Amino acid sequence: SDEQQGLLRVAISEAIYALIPPESVQPAVQFVFQDKRLQKIADALMDDPSVNRNIESWAADLGVSRRTLTRLVKSETGIGWREWRQRLLMAEAARRLAAGGLVKTIAYDLGYAGAAPFIAAFRRLYGISPGRAYSRKTQK
Repeated sequence: SDEQQGLLRVAISEAIYALIPPESVQPAVQFVFQDKRLQKIADALMDDPSVNRNIESWAADLGVSRRTLTRLVKSETGIGWREWRQRLLMAEAARRLAAGGLVKTIAYDLGYAGAAPFIAAFRRLYGISPGRAYSRKTQK
């Protein structure tokens, strides 16, 4: 059900923040949105994080302008399109790491050209490499 999916995504979001040091915690990424258009994008990105569509493509698909979609994201999340999309991808990455996924495989699955750019993006967001975040989790 939609409610169960929402609860699962909240649980995943909370688990992500258990992987990283408290000093680098960003505000929690949202997975459930009031606006159905944003929900459609979030669901599609979580179903296939490698989808590399730009905001113009999503806006056209939803029948709104780029500006309208930009405003929707900002009003519901408090952050911009790129950061929102990045946080959704990194949330999925953290979920896969916690499940024992390999950094290289996750990087390719999420549409990165390789492990190095993925590791750099993960470190920029969380302040720790994915390998260290996962090893910290498994040592607890």
